[in-house]
Amino acid sequence: MTVSIKADQDTKMGLITDLKQALREAYALKISYSARKQVDNK
Repeated sequence: MTVSIKADQDTKMGLITDLKQALREAYALKISYSARKQVDNK
């Protein structure tokens, strides 16, 4: 099973760590990470 985590810059790393641990316990060992790119509004 592959799980994709998409998070923004305001997501706390503690939440990501807890999520990773829960996924490990469910034997979801393939995790894909993505984030939104910050856009500079000038």
